[in-house]
Amino acid sequence: MARRLLTLVLVLSMHMGVGIGPTATPSEAADPATARIDMKVLLVTNSTSYPSYEAWVALMDREGVPYDVFDQSSDTLEYADLGDSVGNHAYYQAVVCATRCTDILGFGSSSMVDLETFLADFDLRLLHGYAPPDPIFGLATDSSGGESVDGDPLTIVGDPWYFDYLDGTLTVDPGTYGYYPDSIVDPVNYTTVMTGAGGVPVLGVYQNPDGFEEMIMTIDSAPYQIHALALGHGLLSWVTDGRYLGYNRNYFVAHFDDIFLPDDRWDIDDNTTYEDGGATNPLIRMVPEDVTYALAWQASTGIRLDMVYNGAGSVEAIAEALADGDPDTNSDPLTDAFLAVKDDFYWINHTYSHLNLDYVDETKTAFVDQATIEAEITDNITWAGANGIAIDPTELVTGEHSGLGNDVFSIAPNPNLGPALTATGIEWVAADNSVQPVQYSIGSALTVPRYPANVFYNTATQEEQLDEYNWIYTLPPLGNCVNSATTTCNTAELTWEEYLDTEASINLPHLIQNDPRPHYLHQSDLTEDRLFYTVFGEVLSRYDAIFDLPLVQPLFHESGEIMARATDWQSDMAGVTAYLQEGAMYLDGPAATEVPITGVDFAGVETYGNQISGWYTLGGSPVVFDWTAPVITLTGANPQTIEAGDAYSELGATATDNVDVSVTVVPDASAVDTSTLGTYQVTYNAT
Repeated sequence: MARRLLTLVLVLSMHMGVGIGPTATPSEAADPATARIDMKVLLVTNSTSYPSYEAWVALMDREGVPYDVFDQSSDTLEYADLGDSVGNHAYYQAVVCATRCTDILGFGSSSMVDLETFLADFDLRLLHGYAPPDPIFGLATDSSGGESVDGDPLTIVGDPWYFDYLDGTLTVDPGTYGYYPDSIVDPVNYTTVMTGAGGVPVLGVYQNPDGFEEMIMTIDSAPYQIHALALGHGLLSWVTDGRYLGYNRNYFVAHFDDIFLPDDRWDIDDNTTYEDGGATNPLIRMVPEDVTYALAWQASTGIRLDMVYNGAGSVEAIAEALADGDPDTNSDPLTDAFLAVKDDFYWINHTYSHLNLDYVDETKTAFVDQATIEAEITDNITWAGANGIAIDPTELVTGEHSGLGNDVFSIAPNPNLGPALTATGIEWVAADNSVQPVQYSIGSALTVPRYPANVFYNTATQEEQLDEYNWIYTLPPLGNCVNSATTTCNTAELTWEEYLDTEASINLPHLIQNDPRPHYLHQSDLTEDRLFYTVFGEVLSRYDAIFDLPLVQPLFHESGEIMARATDWQSDMAGVTAYLQEGAMYLDGPAATEVPITGVDFAGVETYGNQISGWYTLGGSPVVFDWTAPVITLTGANPQTIEAGDAYSELGATATDNVDVSVTVVPDASAVDTSTLGTYQVTYNAT
């Protein structure tokens, strides 16, 4: 009698996190598979004046990456500075040399040998921030000896995950030197990541024969350069293998002050602004069509425009309309236009009448009193409520940032402002970033520095804007500029195209350096020639040409919170312990400490580009983030063969995990039907 057999194919299923990529063969000195790798970067240099050194310091500071600097000019790098091979403990997860490591440490020196041994022992990565090409990297030298690479294209090759956020070709900033290797001499071990002019490699990864990877950049970088800012996050992601303490976003927020008020106009003949209520030159004030345009622009770009309003401007305009006696003009068309779409904009209190909150008069002998300041704040809140405009009552922008003091113009802080902010419940107050760039507390509030723009409050046409700009920034006799430590004057007047290029080049870096500070402009920039859309349209166009990342647009108080959290982290990071080991991250520190983490999954993490990142709040106990799946071992044979009609008997399985001591294995044999011939799967899940 023939026997009918039922074949069971047993399939393992494991819950996994994000992988870290291939691992090099461990050396006898240490075991990378089980080593403790501290989450910190080492920056090696022999001079703190290298632009590439400054660029890396700025990069890690703005992302909040813990790092140490080792200066070979005053010390000698040894293995003991890097890790403990006997204890299987690496003190750093990555090493960055500001320039070519052999130039800093010495070719063949004991320091260089120790560094390479350390990297090989723990299978870590090395990055040369700016290095001439060399056969030791798989590149021929540059026979020209180096050259200016201003304006050269930089093109990403292939699709490296760490540059996934870039879209298109970068251009090297002015004032940049670099090297173009004559050829690749070791194409087996050198992989091109980015090319410059003529398709010549300028960034690549070399598989060092000692057993570690190193990245070589042959184009110099400075902290303010757009190509350095654009590439920095990707370089950091590569050298840390995508997991590190730190956080990065691209931000853009635009505030428009003086909504409902008129602004004075620049006189292009007299090179001054007459503050005479429009007697000399017509005042600048938005019209209803400007509201319609702003709304359409928001919808088409996805960029929110924040309206910083003064209620008195509306009240005064309505009063003027009523005073003329014409029953057909008894309201303010601009107010009507805004109120019709009020929920489509974000509104911020700019005080009721835009009163200067510094001194009572020009004698500067008495400050504006607390009661007056409080009335300016609360009256504007009341006006918004009466007109159905939703605001956050904890946010405030004072007129001209007054009351905070201004060292540039020798204006002392008003001692009555802090108590007034406390009495009215203000938690966030705007400051001018060009005067007070560092966030600080005043009364119950924290300041939120805002970037000024060279799109002036007293111009509404391109002619007016360019005329005032050239007057301010051109040397006499064409202008009124004086060279100083903070201002470099132009020797000739700029054309409109040159002005546009200059301002776009100034403002674009603000968007791409993890900086949530808002930009502030004025209602005058939304009317007549609508200068904002032209100038910042160019900024946003350049951004879109480089990045495939959405711009994050925090609300006013959120900008303040982001800045405060980053500042707290800079002081808190020394008390936090974080390391990688056996496919997991271990984190410990004081309760309530907020820690920025990239590349590790946890509750509340967000995806930005192709990376996950977020802020984790410590609860006072150590925490482990585990992305390595348990290893399941079957107790019985795989596959099993049983006779049809016989009962299926589960033989079981065990599992081990890199973190959890006890792991439960749950088999699922629900698909097995022993009465019917066939091949079935039994799935084992371990969590």
